[in-house]
Amino acid sequence: MDPQTYAQNLESWQGLWVLVGEVGATLSGLLFVAVSFNLRTIMSANRPGLRTAAFRTFSQFVLLIEIAIAFQIPQEDPMTLGISITLFSIVALVTNWVSSNGGSTRWTKQNIGLGFASFAAMAVIGVMISAGSALGFALLVAMAFLILISAVTSAWQLLIDVGQDEVEPAQS
Repeated sequence: MDPQTYAQNLESWQGLWVLVGEVGATLSGLLFVAVSFNLRTIMSANRPGLRTAAFRTFSQFVLLIEIAIAFQIPQEDPMTLGISITLFSIVALVTNWVSSNGGSTRWTKQNIGLGFASFAAMAVIGVMISAGSALGFALLVAMAFLILISAVTSAWQLLIDVGQDEVEPAQS
């Protein structure tokens, strides 16, 4: 992709990425508050999956924020944007791997499909963008929407799971 076409492409997507960044920041803040109010339940040794889900969901929102910020760098070239996206995705992948404490929480369907696979896919898309692929922009948006949907539904499920833990003792 020639530099002028790339610059036009980048500019045409910036408004969307501002919105994605704002949504990610807002929802990560709300998730942070929800986790803070339910910290004892989420950090409980009895439910390691809650902590993993909270971390994965927060990481998904943060990844979207980081990509949105990368889109705002003035006069950015495809290599810089693509490498930024790839590095952000690799960091999300590694931190989620480490935070999942091994064992069964690492290998849940949600952690593999919603976490590891989405972060790996985003890293590949970053490589495509750094190579100058126009398709990378469309795939980036599609993957961002999938991650956003995944993070929102994971956050909702996390709150439901925490709520069940709090309701069950009260009913006993």
